[in-house]
Amino acid sequence: MKLIIDRKTWARGTPGQAKLLDEDCGYRCCLGFLAKECGIPDEALSSVKSFDQFYLLPGKLKWIKKVPQFLLDGCRNSDAAQLLMQANDVSLLHSNLFKSETEREEWLTKKFAEYDIELVFEN
Repeated sequence: MKLIIDRKTWARGTPGQAKLLDEDCGYRCCLGFLAKECGIPDEALSSVKSFDQFYLLPGKLKWIKKVPQFLLDGCRNSDAAQLLMQANDVSLLHSNLFKSETEREEWLTKKFAEYDIELVFEN
């Protein structure tokens, strides 16, 4: 699968505030782009911070079958999902993980490739 991340609408570097989709501005985290690519409509992403919330929020359970299985461990986020969310959301000002957006993109590209997802960043 090829996954395109549009840098103009990519929400990142906001610990604790990221959602799969921010309905107010249309920004989405890397997993929000993946959700869209997997056929989960934007309406289903409303108020959802991570895929495990599909089990908890009313009307969301029907979308769980579209979530790539490597992101779930039972009805919880998998370790892979947690790592991807952390990498997406960490602020560069307080990060020991990345010194630049380029490093963040390279790390995410390698991590997604482990699951046969080709990540492409576009301006």
